[in-house]
Amino acid sequence: MRAAAFIVVMAAQPAMADATRQIGVTAPGTYVTLRPSEDINAVADVVFQNEAVNFEKDNQTFTLRDNGVEVSVTYTYGLGMTPDRIDVEPPEGLVCAPACSIDVREGGEDVIRLYRREGVGA
Repeated sequence: MRAAAFIVVMAAQPAMADATRQIGVTAPGTYVTLRPSEDINAVADVVFQNEAVNFEKDNQTFTLRDNGVEVSVTYTYGLGMTPDRIDVEPPEGLVCAPACSIDVREGGEDVIRLYRREGVGA
């Protein structure tokens, strides 16, 4: 009798696994991503891509992490075609620009930039 050998290969989670959060379960969906900024003066960007696939039950608060930066994000559903909102709480020493909250229409995208506090207004 031959013994069958089973090898379980577990795919390693990519390093960015904590950097993106899908809101809801419908794909393509609504995503919030923490990533390195396209602005050389900024530390990171929080990108909010909103699609018309969410409901009030999707309201949530979560943490995103990337390259040593950790932010708390609260997602709030806007009824119907009312824009959805994210509120970002940056870590100590960082500030948001233009603000820590953005409303994004269905099918839209917007960015909150994170800067070092000492670099703002210098």
